[in-house]
Amino acid sequence: MKLLSLALFFTVFLCACKSSNSPDRISEQLINLDSPNDFEILKLDHFCGTPDKTGTLKVYTLELPAFEQMLYFGSDGKGKSGIVPSNRSHMWILDQHFGLLNKPTIKQGNGVYGNNATKEGTFSVFKLQNGKYMAILPLVGEGTMSYVKYQKNKQAELYVSTFGTAQYDGELPVLAYAVGDNIYEASSKVWSKLVSSDLKGINAKLRSQKEYPEYWEYLGWCSWEEYRNNISEELLASSMDKIHASEIPIRWLLIDEGTEWYIDPEKGKNRFKLGLHSFTADPERFPNGLSPLLKHKKEEGIKWMGIWHHQAGLYRGISKDNIMGEEFNKLCQKMPNGRYLVKGEFDAQYAFFEKLFEEPVKLGFDFIKVDFQGPQFLSYVGGDNAVYAHRQTNKALETFGKDNDLGIINCFAQDMLCALNSNHSLVTRASQDYRKGKPTAARIQTYQCYNQKLWMGHVVWGDHDMFHSNDTLASRLMAVSKAMSGAPVYVSDAPEHFVPEVILPLCYSNGQLIRPEAPALPLPESFFLDPINDKKMYRVISPLPNKAASVVCYNIYDKDQNATVKGVLSAKDYKHRSAMLHPYTGEAELPTEGLYLYDYYDKEGTVLKDDYLVSLSGLSDKLFHLCPINKGWALIGLTDKYLSPATVINPQYTKNDVTFELVEGGQFALYLKEGKPKAEGLRFIQKQNNLWLTNIPSDYAKTITIKKTKE
Repeated sequence: MKLLSLALFFTVFLCACKSSNSPDRISEQLINLDSPNDFEILKLDHFCGTPDKTGTLKVYTLELPAFEQMLYFGSDGKGKSGIVPSNRSHMWILDQHFGLLNKPTIKQGNGVYGNNATKEGTFSVFKLQNGKYMAILPLVGEGTMSYVKYQKNKQAELYVSTFGTAQYDGELPVLAYAVGDNIYEASSKVWSKLVSSDLKGINAKLRSQKEYPEYWEYLGWCSWEEYRNNISEELLASSMDKIHASEIPIRWLLIDEGTEWYIDPEKGKNRFKLGLHSFTADPERFPNGLSPLLKHKKEEGIKWMGIWHHQAGLYRGISKDNIMGEEFNKLCQKMPNGRYLVKGEFDAQYAFFEKLFEEPVKLGFDFIKVDFQGPQFLSYVGGDNAVYAHRQTNKALETFGKDNDLGIINCFAQDMLCALNSNHSLVTRASQDYRKGKPTAARIQTYQCYNQKLWMGHVVWGDHDMFHSNDTLASRLMAVSKAMSGAPVYVSDAPEHFVPEVILPLCYSNGQLIRPEAPALPLPESFFLDPINDKKMYRVISPLPNKAASVVCYNIYDKDQNATVKGVLSAKDYKHRSAMLHPYTGEAELPTEGLYLYDYYDKEGTVLKDDYLVSLSGLSDKLFHLCPINKGWALIGLTDKYLSPATVINPQYTKNDVTFELVEGGQFALYLKEGKPKAEGLRFIQKQNNLWLTNIPSDYAKTITIKKTKE
C-alpha cells in the first residue's frame, strides 16, 4: 500500500469525520468490501484537508471479496490518473491477482493504443467466486474525483483527489457499489440507485428519464470524416444541394470543426497549437457568417442543423491576441499548463458558452457538438481545484443547453464527472474515431463502442460516431453497429458517393431511423474475452419492440486478417435482451412457444431449438433476429431494414390470424407453424422452415391482417 506522509496525515485527517452511511466499511486508510451488501454509498459527510503534491486527498486500500476475474475502464494505455482525456476509454480485463488478461500489442495506424494497460481506472465489475457480480463506481463530488489503481499482486487502491492545491472542505464521496446475480444487474443497480441519491456532486438523470430530441430520430450527415476542417460556405452549400438531390433522406446536418476563426502563422501545419481568435466564423471561409447555410434548410429535406465547437474555444483555448473585447477577457486566465482559458467558474463558463454559440442560437441551430471536454480538465490540473473547475464547466454547459433547448453531443467526455452530471445531455461518444479503410481501427472502435455501454449506457446513448457508406472495408458492418446503438446515426460521405444499399436499411423513406429499445452491449461471456487478440467470436445484443431481440456476432480478431472464428447462438442468449432496459427487472423470460431465429444477411430462418453454429472469416459480422413465437406466428418484419422486427407495430395475435401496422411497404417475412398465410391482394412464397415472404406495396393499407388457411 502507498502510505501518506505523517505531515500529510495530520493535514488531512484531523478534520475528517466518518459518514453515518458506512461506519463499518471505511476507516482512515482501508475500505472493507469483503462482505458486501446489496448496495452502499461510502462517503465522509464532513471533511477538510489539503491535497498532496499530486492533488490527492485520500488513499484507501480496498479489501475485496474473493473473485475470479474483473474488468475496469481506463484510458487506452496512456496513463492518466482517473481521467480519460480522449474518446479512447478501454475495457481492461484482470485475473484474481490483477494480472492483465487482454494486454494489447496493436499499434497500427492513427496511434490506436499502446502496449501497456492504464493502471488507473473508474467503473469496475468483479466476477465473484460465489457466482455473483459486484460493480464498483468511484464517485465524484462537488470538488473531488475518485479513481482506482490496480497493480499485479498488490491490493487495489482508491484515490480521492481534487487534482489541485487548495484546501477542500465539504462532503467527500468515495465510492458506491452494488451486487447482482449477473453483470447487468450489478451495473444497473449501482447507476440507478446512485442517480437517485442525494449526493451533492451528482446531478445526472438516467437515459430513460431524458427526452430524446426529434431530430436524432432521423438520419443525419456530418462534415468531419470526409472533409475534416477544410470546410467553407461554398463546400457546405454545395453538399446540402447534393444531399437534397440524392435519394438518401438525410434530415439533419452537423457542421463539424472548421468554422472557427483563428490566426495560424504556420498555415495549417499544427492546428493543435491554435487558440480561438474571435466568436465570429472565419471570414475567409465563411465571409457571410453562418446565416447563408440556414437558407438550405427544407421541411422535407435537411430540417435540422447542428454545429461543433471545442469546449475550451480551440486546442490552446483562447488566443491571447483575440479580438473578443476587454470584458470577455476578464473571464479568462492563464492555466497551470500555460493555456489561456475561461476561468473554471459557473458564471464565467456560462457567459463563454453564450458568446461561443450566440450566432448559432440566433440563427436557429438545433443542437451542438461539444468536443475535447477531457483535455480541458487537464488544463485545470495544478490550480486550486481542477475537479471543481471541471464540474462548473460541465454544469454550465448542461445548463446552457437546457436553457436554449439545444441537444448536446458530448465528445472526449468519457469521465465519471461528465457522466454523473449529465442531467440534460443524453448522447456521448463511445469510442475512438471511426477511420475509413483502417481495419485495426474498425475492430477496436467496434469493441469500444459496445463495451462502454456497461457504464455510460445508463445515463446516455453511446454515440458510435459517423461512417462512410462507401467504405469498401466495413460499410455494412459499421451501419449495423450504428443501428444497434440506438444513438444518432450519421454518414460522412461526399454526397455524390452515397451507397443507398448500405444507408437505406437504417431508416424509412422519410429518414426516420428504425431504433432498438435500448443500447446494444456485449453478451455476458463477451465481456471477459479479448476478441482483438484472441481468435474468439464477440457477440452483442439489443432489445427490439414486441419482445424481439437482435444479436450481432463479430470477427474482430486482428492478428490474422483472414482468420475464421466460430461460435454459437442459443435460446438462452435471449434472456439478456433486458440488459439495458430501464428499470432492469431481471432476465427476460423465454417465450412459451419458443423463438424463431432469422439470419438477416442470408435471409433464412429456423425455430431455435439447439445451438445455432456461426462461422465468420476476416473482419466481418452476422446479424440475427430472435423473434418470439406467439400462437404459432412469428413476425420478422421488413427484410430490407437492418432491424426488421422493429418495423412491426402493435401486433395482435390469434390462432387464426395476426394483425399489425407498418409505416411503409416492402418485402415482409413471417413464420407460421402450420397452415398457409393469406391476405387480400398479397402473394406469399414459402421458404425453408415455414418461413413465408410477401411483398407489401407502398400503397397497401397500413393496418394489415393475415389469416391462416389450410389450403
